[in-house]
Amino acid sequence: MKLPKYISVNQAKHTNIQGRTICAFGEACAWPVLSFVSKFRDEFEARGASDEADAPCRCRFTRMMQPFFAMGIMSLLFGSKPTALSAELSLQVDLATFTCGRTVLGERPKPDEAYAKHFDLNGVANFEKSGVELGTENGVLDYAFITVTNFKGTLLKSGDEISLSPKTTIDEILPLFGEPFWKSTDDGETILFYEFKKGRIELQFEFPDKRHLGFITLVRDGVLSKADQRKAYGVMRDWPPKE
Repeated sequence: MKLPKYISVNQAKHTNIQGRTICAFGEACAWPVLSFVSKFRDEFEARGASDEADAPCRCRFTRMMQPFFAMGIMSLLFGSKPTALSAELSLQVDLATFTCGRTVLGERPKPDEAYAKHFDLNGVANFEKSGVELGTENGVLDYAFITVTNFKGTLLKSGDEISLSPKTTIDEILPLFGEPFWKSTDDGETILFYEFKKGRIELQFEFPDKRHLGFITLVRDGVLSKADQRKAYGVMRDWPPKE
């Protein structure tokens, strides 16, 4: 995926923050990002292009930026990157019911969830050794980001265990989940986008080398929920998706 798309995602994300909270920290977080993107977009893109030339298969800057489209760029700007927890987490994630443990996206994490007490001030619980990062927004579970190589939990589909690994290919995903709402192939990687609940829940399977599964993202109001991102990805289908 090209770096300008990541920049646009962050721009849209922080545009949606300003003016939508009674807390002054909303604007305090959004305005610096919007200002940086507005004034220095060319510099961001140039840095990305430079890194891409050094590492064509997956530029370092793009890799650094990618998680923040869902998890927030402010941690990068203000030096409060989510701390990797030393604790390990063996978590069940149901990709069809959008459940992490026993908590569904959009619900407050249940107090007895193994991860419930590990969220930092930014609402992020980063179990790096276990290959999963969870995030909240306004106190409710907002996303799960899984690094397949390190994931120590269990993946389910409607309660049935499924086996996904770094060797999993696109052809193995399709029989399990059907045709995606959109398939993006760009800059050496492929992403399958699945949309549920009329686009309010998004499931992504990312193949960094276009062949093997690298990351899984389960998120509320995902990338394609934004009109400018559908345009950036060249989406030609009607929105919101039909059930």
